[in-house]
Amino acid sequence: GELDGPINRAYDAESPEGNLIADLMLAAHPKADVAMTNGGGLRADLPAGPLTYGAFFAAQPFDNRFAVVKVQGRHLRRLVTGNLYGASGIFSWAGMTVRARCQNGALEVDLFDRKGKAIDDDRGLTLVTSDFLASGGDGAIGRLGLAKDAVRLTDDLIREVVVARLKQRGGRLRAGDFYDPKKPRIDAPGKRPIVCAGKPSRRDDAAME
Repeated sequence: GELDGPINRAYDAESPEGNLIADLMLAAHPKADVAMTNGGGLRADLPAGPLTYGAFFAAQPFDNRFAVVKVQGRHLRRLVTGNLYGASGIFSWAGMTVRARCQNGALEVDLFDRKGKAIDDDRGLTLVTSDFLASGGDGAIGRLGLAKDAVRLTDDLIREVVVARLKQRGGRLRAGDFYDPKKPRIDAPGKRPIVCAGKPSRRDDAAME
């Protein structure tokens, strides 16, 4: 693959690199509905020019493995809401878009699948993410109170699988293919941590309730 320009990362906001990695994670698990990765896992931008393994290793130096998690729509909403109220690494999503609005001093979060259909709270979904996040990293999935058998850890290194997917894909990559500021995957009011109606934002854990 060839990058027409740099594909940049961001720790605390949606980025082309975060969305690219999430897309590739979802492509590696075609039976899953949604993929999630975290801004803290992105350590370097991908430079313009031919995409090398070394550049990808610099961007994703951690030996994280895939985890497959059975969730419901309400769990994804809690993950998104807590992440928008917080200041830790942004969650990047594939297979799902987010619309968040301040209503009566609180954040109202609507989720939509890749066909644009609203994801209701009771809908069962398969989430592909990293073993780090599934096993309690960033305190997110661990707070959802999922059954123990809801999380399946695999031996597949995310970086290796994603690099193989990129090789298969070939062609040219542009940052604009993965992030359009006019049509973000996470459409939210302002920068994180989001404060609605001038009130102090609730703490992450309150938002997870």
